[in-house]
Amino acid sequence: MPLIDMPLEKLKTYEGRTPCPSDLDAQWDRALEDMRALDPQVELQPAAFRVPGVDCFDLYFTGIGGARVHAKYLRPAAKAKAKPHPAVVQFHGYTGNAGDWADKLSWVALGYSIAALDCRGQGGLSQDLGGVTGTTFRGHIIRGLQDGPEHLLFRKIYLDTAQLAGIVMDKFSVAGTFQWRKIWMVPLVIMIAGALVLAFVFKLKLQGVECVWHARADAKRHRRGGL
Repeated sequence: MPLIDMPLEKLKTYEGRTPCPSDLDAQWDRALEDMRALDPQVELQPAAFRVPGVDCFDLYFTGIGGARVHAKYLRPAAKAKAKPHPAVVQFHGYTGNAGDWADKLSWVALGYSIAALDCRGQGGLSQDLGGVTGTTFRGHIIRGLQDGPEHLLFRKIYLDTAQLAGIVMDKFSVAGTFQWRKIWMVPLVIMIAGALVLAFVFKLKLQGVECVWHARADAKRHRRGGL
């Protein structure tokens, strides 16, 4: 079974099996307007986890639909009031959470701040207010679809990622260009789409994306390719 099922030159221009909806840009313009209209009510609570030279916080903000969204936020104590510095924003996959405090210390030791999101509807502390028709157990990628695009779970998660990045940059003295973006992808298109949403919203130049799991944006091709 071949690793890929198209020549490299064709893969460079391949856009998937599903045509792009004609109103896609308009949908995301409205979504970003909704996000920017929010009062995030950012709250930093000192974490029980303590390490010398590191500020550790439970960060909460109000996301789309009124949910209180949680992230773990760590920064070098010496840079808390210093000049802007680089940051990492980190997201996880299905059933996961923001992860352990200790596994983020290496980034802080290098001079980075790091914010690790608890994606709503998964295994962390973020609220999932629900209120949609149909599945809430399986098929998260299409959860809310029956009620219209604005109710899609991953529309909310994408906006949470963009909102968290903006909060880190705007409120906590982080440079306007992230020098690295580590994205733990949810299966399907979350890694790629999350990175592109951040780049679009904040006009950032992507300098790095780390894919921990493979994306299955075109599941038929991946099955045929043996991945």
